[in-house]
Amino acid sequence: MEQLAADLTTMVRTPLAPAHVEALRREGREWRAAAGEILARLGDPADELLYVIEGEVAAIDPRSGARYGNASLGPGQYFAEISLLYQGRLMMGAMAVQDS
Repeated sequence: MEQLAADLTTMVRTPLAPAHVEALRREGREWRAAAGEILARLGDPADELLYVIEGEVAAIDPRSGARYGNASLGPGQYFAEISLLYQGRLMMGAMAVQDS
């Protein structure tokens, strides 16, 4: 089970099972993002789960628009918010740190 932590650096994510990754591939879409590309913005509809296959993705601080801390997500990790479950809005953005 995923544990909440003091910050993104200390948050430990449980990898998805291979069957879950295959389900994402069947139901989702695979695309490339260039380094610096914004993948999600504060206030956007929470209607996607971004699963990182390769590269690096960072959360964006909603107050400053800059990278949130020094933590990032890499292959096998994902970016989503609980608001995905109730069709809410994003409370944090995301960007590709390197080609992803």
